[in-house]
Amino acid sequence: MWKEDLHLRRWTLRLLLVFGLCFVARFLAVYPSYQMRQEDDVEAVKLIVAWIAEHKPLPGYREEYPDWEIVGSRRVIVICDFLPPGLAISQNSRIERVTEAEYQAHGRDIYRGRDFLRIKQKESSDKKRIFEVSNIFGSLGGHGYDIAFQKKLSGLRADVKFLWIM
Repeated sequence: MWKEDLHLRRWTLRLLLVFGLCFVARFLAVYPSYQMRQEDDVEAVKLIVAWIAEHKPLPGYREEYPDWEIVGSRRVIVICDFLPPGLAISQNSRIERVTEAEYQAHGRDIYRGRDFLRIKQKESSDKKRIFEVSNIFGSLGGHGYDIAFQKKLSGLRADVKFLWIM
């Protein structure tokens, strides 16, 4: 009888240990935020561009970009001056990065028929970055978002706040 009791206790302890480890792993993956660096800003911009222009998921956000059908067939001009010049933000040949000065010098006429994606860093702290994102596809419309990123054990996670539509 005492052997059965000991066996049952061992199984109970093992089961509790497994549940405890699962809880700790889930807590570490979901809740704590980690220190963000400049490389994380670059990664966040790449994730935003991929979500809007390449129909890829945005980690931490379940919804697709709503007008992917329109953006997916157009060349995309990305204006993002807070990152170092010349830094590639996509391997996709449809996506071209220009500075605000280049965009202003040429005006919209040279870029007619293209999608305009402007990304500004709105807020920056040790554990969070918020980007103001405007995507305008000419007379067809556009959207505006605040996209906040935090670094988790599993990588960057986005929290998207819809601001406007036109």
